[in-house]
Amino acid sequence: MFKELKIQTSNNEAESLSARLFSPDKPGKHPVVVFCHGFKGFMDWGFFPHMYSFFTNQGLALITFNFSYNGVDEANPTDFTRLDLFRQNTVTRELRELRDVVEWVKKYGAAFSLDADNISIMGHSRGAAHAISYASFDKSIQNVIALAPVSDYRSMFQSVNTADWKEKGFINIPNARTGQDMPLDYGYWEDLLLNEERLDILDSASDLTCGLLLLHGTEDKSVNISHSVAIYNKCGHSILLRIEGADHTFNATHPWQGFFTPQTEEAIQNAIEFLVDEDEDLQDLD
Repeated sequence: MFKELKIQTSNNEAESLSARLFSPDKPGKHPVVVFCHGFKGFMDWGFFPHMYSFFTNQGLALITFNFSYNGVDEANPTDFTRLDLFRQNTVTRELRELRDVVEWVKKYGAAFSLDADNISIMGHSRGAAHAISYASFDKSIQNVIALAPVSDYRSMFQSVNTADWKEKGFINIPNARTGQDMPLDYGYWEDLLLNEERLDILDSASDLTCGLLLLHGTEDKSVNISHSVAIYNKCGHSILLRIEGADHTFNATHPWQGFFTPQTEEAIQNAIEFLVDEDEDLQDLD
């Protein structure tokens, strides 16, 4: 069963996050997994809204949500109609919003049969980097599952001339799927520079005290698996699993095709095993 949620943000009193809570249909306090979408993503992308049964069947609750400046809105939850918001987004904004979701669980979770003392974070791509960064300073987080994470926020803009970006004030990010040019203000880059130490993903990985599972496709052309290897090398207790033949989205596409690819299913099942059976060793493929 699921419930639509509105979670107030700490960024702006008028802003709230669109979220969805999937809970097991049985009594008890359920461990919670908070899922973060990535750059140019949203909670209704591809397989994301369909993976809940993997979690609820194992007694886990799942919360998915949209970052408020991800470019979609409630009226058009799968289309980038709010490029004005996307343009103004920053990494620190999204990390504050991830904190808002976690704090919502801690404050209100008991009313929804959630175990506020057992929160894990799972993310994809930039969302996976957020999960690692956030868990490095919130020591209450039990586990992090990183799907194809970036190891450096700045690496996403290696081909961008930042001097031109600053002079023009924005750059256009091409979206191959939709054909859109998605503008992004220089404030995004400036935010990374101003918070360089705080937003160092590899340093965050080295500071993690919770469990960390890295899942990465061997055919990922968007974020090379070397990013996960770099994170793995910084977090001595982490586990890295290579998903053979998987691309950046584990061979899933949007819109949803009505089935899970073998690579997507392998990634999710390994994530579930990591969460529910901590005593059983996964095969570390590094």
